[in-house]
Amino acid sequence: MRGSRFPELTFDPRVNYRCRQPRLSLLTATPLTIPDDPADALAAVGALRRLADRVEDVAVERAVGDGWSFAQIAEALGVTRQAVQKKHSQRLGDRPRR
Repeated sequence: MRGSRFPELTFDPRVNYRCRQPRLSLLTATPLTIPDDPADALAAVGALRRLADRVEDVAVERAVGDGWSFAQIAEALGVTRQAVQKKHSQRLGDRPRR
């Protein structure tokens, strides 16, 4: 929602966001503070989804550039190969064929 208290989230593709720490379960992660106003909470969810999509696009593009197949990318993302193909193949020119 425009005029929200939440600024637009940004992602710098030049930054290496690799993390060497073990993955944390959402159940063990630090509790989130959710805004009381539903409009603000939903605006935050939308901003996080847009950021996650942009991070995924860059990560998939890098993986494809490194020779990963859609099956390998799908396994890393925890989705099906078909889901990765549907979302990314047109943008990437359907490059992986393994």
